[in-house]
Amino acid sequence: MKKQIILILTLVLVFSGLGFAKKRKIDKLKFPKLKEFKIPKVEKSDTPNGIKIRYIKNDKLPLVNLVAIFKGGSVFEPMDKVGLAGITARLMRIGGVADMNGEAVDAYLDSNGVTIGVSASLDFYRVNLSCMEENLDSALQIMAKILRKPAFDKEKLEEIK
Repeated sequence: MKKQIILILTLVLVFSGLGFAKKRKIDKLKFPKLKEFKIPKVEKSDTPNGIKIRYIKNDKLPLVNLVAIFKGGSVFEPMDKVGLAGITARLMRIGGVADMNGEAVDAYLDSNGVTIGVSASLDFYRVNLSCMEENLDSALQIMAKILRKPAFDKEKLEEIK
């Protein structure tokens, strides 16, 4: 009896294995050759004060997308000030700059088709800038003011809280 059970189990396993050896419909599918993707060349430059610049030039669109990353973030927050990095990032963007309030900055950016965002991560701050190539100089000036001379408007701080 034991030998018959072992024989039956062996036959079941052998014949079930044959079913896996059949070519499935999915294996018969044919796909077109993928288009070749060329990785763009990354240009590198360093400024005298140690800022590392990496950029990819694309002549197809007159758009500029810039990302700046700075050391900082929530890992550097004091234990009794959890959330400070996120509040700081939001306030830098909406709180205005030394010579313009937040609404004036927003109006300027909107009228010129410029987008600037500031966010905080675990161990860095990220500043994104997107604009047309023709508006790059003025957009960089506003971005520099946001980074170097943020106003930190008290009303905006209360709004964020």
